[in-house]
Amino acid sequence: MPRVRLQTNPTRIVVVKIGGASLFSTGIEFDRLVDYVETLKTDETSRYFIILGGGDTIESMRTLHRNHPYLDLSKMHWRCVELLQGTCDVAAELLDLEHRLATTDQLDKAFSDPTARSYLVDVTSFYQKDAIGWIPPDLVPAENWETTSDTLAWLLALRLRADELQLIKKPDCRDVSSIEQ
Repeated sequence: MPRVRLQTNPTRIVVVKIGGASLFSTGIEFDRLVDYVETLKTDETSRYFIILGGGDTIESMRTLHRNHPYLDLSKMHWRCVELLQGTCDVAAELLDLEHRLATTDQLDKAFSDPTARSYLVDVTSFYQKDAIGWIPPDLVPAENWETTSDTLAWLLALRLRADELQLIKKPDCRDVSSIEQ
């Protein structure tokens, strides 16, 4: 009688947050990012859910709010969430990511599919102003500048019950003058 092997160890779920500054980089820095994403796309042991930061795009909104502090902070927050869709559009093209999750239904379907692959996740597939009821009340992000794309990556990891969260950041070292710093 043939034995049926049950899959007891499904593919791992890894959320990878790529900082916007990394996406805006050039030369060897950008080449390294592309190489890393290529390794994710060929890894057959995990499902990677990639989310992007906003980089200079979001930073320009911070500057706008600093210069015009009477702008509604909550509205600025949600404008930035919407702008992350543009960053996601660009990343899909730059990083050649074909499996894009733009809706909650697409995200849920990908979560249910144990096939190892890499997905590019639009923030609005899990974080929308009128659909945050799934977030525990004490973890609902503030609608201000303290909520960053890193915060949203943590929420995605929570939503997916991820095994791992990776934050790919490009540190700002302009004020560092020695290795000890």
